[in-house]
Amino acid sequence: MGRIETKRIEFIDVAKAIGIILVMMSHSVGFPFNVGYYFTASYMSLFFFLSGYTYSDNRTVKDNLIRRTAKIGKAYFFYSICLLIMTVISKAVLHSGLSKKYLLTAISGIFYAT
Repeated sequence: MGRIETKRIEFIDVAKAIGIILVMMSHSVGFPFNVGYYFTASYMSLFFFLSGYTYSDNRTVKDNLIRRTAKIGKAYFFYSICLLIMTVISKAVLHSGLSKKYLLTAISGIFYAT
């Protein structure tokens, strides 16, 4: 399917950029007097609303879900397995060792988080 060409709406791009910067600030350096805590839901909602407002695609909802799940799912499971391997090695080398309960919890966490 061909890509739909859309015109950029500059003020929406600027608003999304500001939303991204605010999210990054709240996750990294924070805001003075912890005021970011009270506004996090606001700028996250604004960012997602603006992203959805500018989204255009001629696919059905089902096609979009399948496409995005496949795309995101591959990356999610790849990085989860890498993290699992690093965690298991760390636990075995630096701590007392592995138990079946720990391994079951770690592996089930990958699927629980989806």
